[in-house]
Amino acid sequence: MHKHPPAANAALRWPSAAHYSASGIDVSADTSPGYGFHQHARFNITAPPSVHPPQRGTALAIFLQFGRDAFADRYEIARTTWPPAVSIRCCGDADLEVAADSPAARENSVIAWIQWDQVPTNKTFQLDVPFHMRYLPPEIERRHMPAQAPMTNLFVINSTATAPPSCDALSLAQLELHSLATWQCDRDTRGIQMPVGRAGDAEWVGVLTCAVVLLGVAIVLRELLFLPKPRVQDLDKLKTS
Repeated sequence: MHKHPPAANAALRWPSAAHYSASGIDVSADTSPGYGFHQHARFNITAPPSVHPPQRGTALAIFLQFGRDAFADRYEIARTTWPPAVSIRCCGDADLEVAADSPAARENSVIAWIQWDQVPTNKTFQLDVPFHMRYLPPEIERRHMPAQAPMTNLFVINSTATAPPSCDALSLAQLELHSLATWQCDRDTRGIQMPVGRAGDAEWVGVLTCAVVLLGVAIVLRELLFLPKPRVQDLDKLKTS
């Protein structure tokens, strides 16, 4: 955990809940379920009426940076219905099918922009951001491996904007420059347990895959070779029609 003034101390134990508090805003964060390929980054945000809003024209920005182990599906983000106070942008098009160790596994990020004026006072405001884990390379003995959750940065920003910056202009440096408070969480402190295959099964899987493919080709060829031949009467009917 890194702290940037004027942020307060925050204990962090991912994937169990973490808690942040600064500028009168309390944020609890959690990764759920913490196991498997489909995950959610969940944020519960509250502020007492005495500090609501903490400053006129204030926004809370939640910036999730995904490594090679995880990615956000921009199509899923786009079709999700968000609360009126929230605007979300997904930057970068991650290939959805490649494994974590593939050179094609590109990193992407998500920024959630919350207009604090529209957050209910003295009530918990919940934000649930879906993301997905990539397949990890097989292991010799272990059946499960820890994978990296997205690195999360939270910013209290003095801004009247109703939407986050464009992807071209989006950077941590720019967000920190305009922030009243900042929280940051390192990726390596949060492990999500992922099932992995066994390296010794690779040869058997290859042999069985080839066998299934050859069997399918043989069935298709057999059906083509033994198709009933059209009768002469049927061909004459086709010509006259």
